[in-house]
Amino acid sequence: MDDTANVKALRKRVAQIVRRVESHPERGALILKGDVSDLLTEMKRLARSEPSTVLDVLLFLMERLSPVMGELDDNAGFAGGLIPEIVGRIRGIMRQDARTGDQQIDHANAVDRLFKLWVEDAEGYYTELDGLLLSASETPAGELTLRDRLVTYIRGLPLVFPPPRGASDDLRRALSIAERHRCERLLGELLARIGMAEYAVIVAEDHYRRTGDALDLVASLHRDGRAQEAIIAARKALASPRSFQRQRIQEFLDTLLADTIPDTDRETRKELERIFIADPSAKSFKALKKAVPDEQWSRVRNRVLGHLQKHQKAPTLLFRLYIEEGDLMEADGLVVVQPIDADVLVEGAHAVMEWNPSMAAGWMLFAAHHRVATRRASAYPKIVRDLLLVRELADSGDQRPAFRKALTKFRSRYARRRKLIEALDAAGLVPG
Repeated sequence: MDDTANVKALRKRVAQIVRRVESHPERGALILKGDVSDLLTEMKRLARSEPSTVLDVLLFLMERLSPVMGELDDNAGFAGGLIPEIVGRIRGIMRQDARTGDQQIDHANAVDRLFKLWVEDAEGYYTELDGLLLSASETPAGELTLRDRLVTYIRGLPLVFPPPRGASDDLRRALSIAERHRCERLLGELLARIGMAEYAVIVAEDHYRRTGDALDLVASLHRDGRAQEAIIAARKALASPRSFQRQRIQEFLDTLLADTIPDTDRETRKELERIFIADPSAKSFKALKKAVPDEQWSRVRNRVLGHLQKHQKAPTLLFRLYIEEGDLMEADGLVVVQPIDADVLVEGAHAVMEWNPSMAAGWMLFAAHHRVATRRASAYPKIVRDLLLVRELADSGDQRPAFRKALTKFRSRYARRRKLIEALDAAGLVPG
């Protein structure tokens, strides 16, 4: 069978799958998963010998699925789970052809079909299409086609001006703005890839002014090599009450600060210190440490960590940082007065038990108490495991009487937890 016959046969099969799905809407998602999975398995064998055939059928599959996706009852994610696999196959075929230079597929035609799908996907079922279009346009023909289609489409979009003073955006205006931004953002990503990042920055700045969403602005500034401006934009966004995606912006900022060459200027260090105290994280602590000269670090470290302890802020992170910095006495004192995640306590105990078994045993006892406080029976196996290790540490350190006393108090305190007591009995964790 030649390539053309294969394409016709496989397209006919796709059409049959779609008809089956449409005629059984209540089971459509499950039918789609089974039939398309079989089709993908078959086409995997063809990919090496007939890449153009497989690419055409995969694109045809996405084109035919687009109208029916919204009609499916897909709470279990059967149909939705197929999309990333189909997208991955298309990306792999086009990249392989571009890398080898075989020119067995028409990149311009593929990008054109993908762009039409992207424009028509108003509901957002194909969330991976932005990335797929960018990777599909890695060849000169693909890039030229995508740029031409985007520019032409943007020209055809209506210009949207701000509403009159005192009036709010209506739905039609808001949808038009969103569609223009979607197109301009993709064009900015495409241009940035060939070293023309300024357009992406302009688009992101406009989006930030309209919506308060600064994530694209921070990313585009960073991509343009303007790290300091990206840091300033991220800080400004985090300080504004109207910004959102705050967690992602904070993570981006932490990465920028950690990767930026340290500036030992006093004002910069003060700003890094302020960021860590306001929103403590391991990354911002690392960035601060990187910026502070070694001879000043002990004083700065004591100040910022002491602030967290005084205000009972992020005790689990603080415990970890104390251990990393070698401040074991501070870590031990923190365990007694502030709630620390039980798993992190056990992790810390394992880190110190070789040279300080009694400290490790104490931390594991606290971990056991914290686990009981969760009132989850699923935590009982970990409690037993931790107490068995405490007993082992007590035996090795000649602290058996102290362990027996601690175990008696533990059992007495939780005597009404029948299943917990039974678990302790079964493990031999009994008084005497």
